[in-house]
Amino acid sequence: MNEKEIEFQKRLLATFKIEAEEHVKEMSADLLKMEENPPIHEQNQIIEKIFREAHSLKGAARAVNLLDIEKICHALETVFDSVKHKGFKLSEGKYDILHNAVDCIGRILVSPQKIEEIFELVRRIEELASGECTDENLTERCSQKFIEESLSTNAKEASTENKITDTAGAYINDDKRNDTNNVRQKDDSAERETTHVKVLRVAATKLDTLFFKAEEMLSLKQVSLLRAHELSRISAIFNDWDNKWSKAYSSVRKTFSLQNEIDSVKDKIKRSSADIDSLIEFLEWNNNYIKILEKEINDLAGCTKRDHRMISGMVDEFLEDVKKIIMMPFSSVLESFPKAVRDISRNQGKNVNLLIQGGEVEIDKRILEEIKDPLMHMVRNCIDHGIENTEVRVQKNKKPQGTISLSIHQTNSNQVEIVISDDGRGINVEKVKKAALKSGYTKKEDIDNMDDKEALSLIFQSDISTSPIITNISGRGLGLAIVREKAEKLGGKVNIESGINAGTTFRIILPLTLATFRGIIVRVADQKFAIPTISVEQVIRVNTNEIKEIEEKETVFVDGESVPLIKLSDVLCISSVNKNISKEIANSDYLHTVVISASNKCIAFSVDEVLDEQEVLVKNLGKQLVRVRNIAGATILGSGEIIPVINVYDLIQSAIRTPSSSVTKDIQRETTVGKRKMILIVEDSITSRMLLKNILESGGYNVKTAVDGIDGLSKLKMEEFDLVVSDVDMPRMNGFALTAKIRENKKLSEIPVILVTSLGSREDCERGIDVGASAYIVKSNFDQSDLLETVKRFI
Repeated sequence: MNEKEIEFQKRLLATFKIEAEEHVKEMSADLLKMEENPPIHEQNQIIEKIFREAHSLKGAARAVNLLDIEKICHALETVFDSVKHKGFKLSEGKYDILHNAVDCIGRILVSPQKIEEIFELVRRIEELASGECTDENLTERCSQKFIEESLSTNAKEASTENKITDTAGAYINDDKRNDTNNVRQKDDSAERETTHVKVLRVAATKLDTLFFKAEEMLSLKQVSLLRAHELSRISAIFNDWDNKWSKAYSSVRKTFSLQNEIDSVKDKIKRSSADIDSLIEFLEWNNNYIKILEKEINDLAGCTKRDHRMISGMVDEFLEDVKKIIMMPFSSVLESFPKAVRDISRNQGKNVNLLIQGGEVEIDKRILEEIKDPLMHMVRNCIDHGIENTEVRVQKNKKPQGTISLSIHQTNSNQVEIVISDDGRGINVEKVKKAALKSGYTKKEDIDNMDDKEALSLIFQSDISTSPIITNISGRGLGLAIVREKAEKLGGKVNIESGINAGTTFRIILPLTLATFRGIIVRVADQKFAIPTISVEQVIRVNTNEIKEIEEKETVFVDGESVPLIKLSDVLCISSVNKNISKEIANSDYLHTVVISASNKCIAFSVDEVLDEQEVLVKNLGKQLVRVRNIAGATILGSGEIIPVINVYDLIQSAIRTPSSSVTKDIQRETTVGKRKMILIVEDSITSRMLLKNILESGGYNVKTAVDGIDGLSKLKMEEFDLVVSDVDMPRMNGFALTAKIRENKKLSEIPVILVTSLGSREDCERGIDVGASAYIVKSNFDQSDLLETVKRFI
């Protein structure tokens, strides 16, 4: 093919992928609707829709010579034709096969699949259509395999570059943010009809550039306001001058008149009458000239105010319109959640229904991209930790089917609230306290003084988990810590409510847009800073007599609650150069204080002065300053002054860090560095042994290996090890038996055991828990960083 043909083929494949993704989403959503067993007339409509989707996708796949997708779609057509015309009934296991088929198409769009897997899938679909597939157990095993593959693929899709293959096996990059503007259809234009609305596909990078330029106009708005204020001040000065001059002018005229009379009588001072007249004439001219100048200045000030209002309105409207371009509905990322909930709950033998409300609410796509994974993690946590299995729910007089609710609503013009709740077992506060003590995060006396709300907030700390075992879904004690950190870095906050057998509710507050927000401008030690208003509880003046000392720490009472008081200058490690200002502040009876809340902590920061609250445009600090402690970026005031924007999450962490805790951490770190931990790998496959050994040694651990359970147990009795990583399926003694032996031995019983295996069924995982495994990692979802994080958690 020549270059033009190759280029056309690339565009055609890119177009196909966009179309195929839409078909896959629709078919997956419709299959989920069918499983809800809607009325017959609705079922017929859904079946007809899926049939058409499969038919359209088959034709498109044939056009780009993607035969695997064509074969799968043809098989799906056959199934739904049987459902339409032959009254063919779909059972739970049969739905699994259909879901697997749709998922497989999605995987082919990312990367090629094995030919034998495609062949086996098509064969099963054809058996399903012909009525030959009756072995439900076999179907379940097939379903389990594909569920694991689907979950593994979904986890990797976020970081995998989108690719599609042509018949020669070459990959065409199709990142929507960079290349979709090159897509052309039929008449070589990118315009198409969707539900009677004209849609133009434009590269997201171009939209980002346009949006950033629109945001830059905020500085123009602020400059015009500053100039209007400056002219208003000049006008006020003229008014003040006019008042004083009016009084002085009459006095001057009287003085000159009186002086002239005295001179004529006493003849003591000789001066020319003409000079006096000239001076009086000049003063009158000066007075009139100043009056004219004053009028011009006042007129200019009025015009500037009107101009500012006009510019402000235009900038605000333009910015709002541009914001709408990059605002995306939550539904664009939530559409994959029902399928994920179905797969995970089926894999765990649970019956879970996901209810989504408010998917139409729109938010900055940059925030949406950042919060998608944390939302998915919280939903998985609800399934794994919250929702009980059917038998337990029935015993508790609950509905057999558990419910997870995910609702979104806009609380005001610039904030949105996401509420994720389940009707499961709730969080056991006592278990949270024990986990916090075990992790070394806090002391027993601190735990004893905590109320339930404070103790519940501990689950947001790293390394604190109430799960008895680590799985691929949860249990590491990192997920919720990352969720809160992500939300707070986006300028939001997370809260939690829970009750035993009453379920758990998470509330996430987020800004609607990322780059602009309301900020409070403060001055600290000759330097101005912007603090995001969303994190500020109150701005108050504190009487120095009201400052109390509790446990050797200064505190103030805010709304009846004691809040630590800290100088913001101390946390930021800056001091004032202007000694006069420092003395003035020191001699003042009041402190300007900003009360900030984040990470479930509330701290009052004293500042030198609170200057203003205004809209702030955040700019990053450049590649040279990617990460600056306590600073999120910078903004430009209307005066042209560049000031730092406070990173509230970092600030709270810096404020609560004390010398004693730092020393403790340093001692712990030195102890860890002093002696490298010893790990035993028990694995019969030489390839897997070498892989695991390499990963752990690169993580800084000493490693020894054993070829099976008996060899491993022998080495454990002869040498000291800090942790065991074992396979399950091994000759002579398998991993389950080895773990049980370790737990039975008094000397070895405390050694953590991590099982890394290809056995991923719920029964295998439960058996691992029963014999005493500390963590259970499935090889199909294996990730090097997951293994190292899991090991780090235990040693």
